Amino acid sequence: MSEVDQLLGEAEALTGAGRHHEALRCLVAVVEHPEAPIEVSSSVRVRATVAAIRMYDLRTARDLIDDAEPLPLPPVDTERLRLLDLVVNGLIGDASATDRFVGEVGRLLDGPLPPDDLKFVVEGLTLAIARTGRRDDLLDVVLRAAGMAREADRNELVATLLVAEAAYRSRADLAGAAHAAHKAVQLATTNGDWANLPFALAQAANADAGLGDEAALSSADQLEKFGAPAAVLVAGHARAYLAYTVGDLASAYRQLRLLDDRFGDLETPPISWHADLIELALDNDDDAVAKDAFTHLQTIAALSDMPWVLAAVDRCAGLLQTDDGEAENLTREAVRQFRSGGYAITAARTELQWAKRQRRAEKADWRVTAESARLAFSRAGMTHWAARCENP
Repeated sequence: MSEVDQLLGEAEALTGAGRHHEALRCLVAVVEHPEAPIEVSSSVRVRATVAAIRMYDLRTARDLIDDAEPLPLPPVDTERLRLLDLVVNGLIGDASATDRFVGEVGRLLDGPLPPDDLKFVVEGLTLAIARTGRRDDLLDVVLRAAGMAREADRNELVATLLVAEAAYRSRADLAGAAHAAHKAVQLATTNGDWANLPFALAQAANADAGLGDEAALSSADQLEKFGAPAAVLVAGHARAYLAYTVGDLASAYRQLRLLDDRFGDLETPPISWHADLIELALDNDDDAVAKDAFTHLQTIAALSDMPWVLAAVDRCAGLLQTDDGEAENLTREAVRQFRSGGYAITAARTELQWAKRQRRAEKADWRVTAESARLAFSRAGMTHWAARCENP
């Protein structure tokens, strides 16, 4: 077996074990290997770029794209890297890049697409919609692509796009997110689509947990059976999130501490897990736990220039800040960033935590902050969280 084949095999094994950053390093090593045929290194470059974007590692994605510019790559890979370049620029806040991406994908969908091209377009759309700001034009393109995938009888691509739709809607409309996610679960289950099923279950578990629906437990149980560390972590977080939603804070914190003990060093955990752990740790006066979780969040954020990830850091920094003035500045900036990106639910949860702190400090304007959060929760169908705003 050649060294290139060995690296590719290691990448597959590491991905299956949930060690995605190590897998990405193997893929990058293939790209840079002097004995890798150009057609192999080129296709792996595209694959590595997609993997880097999925892990919020936009700096590695940018390096892979920029380093390819002078190389004689096959035209299909050159075009795919160009589209991924638009995705990356859109993710770091360049609205014009997202405009171009939407326009170009829209034109591709106007004509017949070979199966491999349709698959790549779906993959690009999934990356863009799951990680960029709220843009209804991008959702429209996703729905168009889903229609084309249905016409082509590509149910696995339809399921992929339903998962992306659920991720998009989960920012402001959990009821809509749950509907799309459960459709994806049903479609993936019917077709034995084991690639999409865990992602669909993760979205269903998260949406139902935020709604206070015990259906989250069933999705979490199914997800956990896949066994990969990331799947077990997401399933555990969904159970803790459900407990948090319905007001069983002791159970939620206990479950999050168990997850922290088991998966605290996992390379690509969900960002929201850190925020929940930090919130509940501070409520329990476990400052050391909160600070450790924040350090891990900062490590992940250091790989990314994505506005909503940086907003998550500001949100958690505000929770940890002892100076009220600085805490308010960080919180306001986090809320602004979340809102500008369409993350209405995360903005509302940030406001709810701030209203709690304002009320403890006997500041009269806590009601204004809490009412803003309540309205967002109500629009998202999150009745438990809306009720909590009455008495933060």
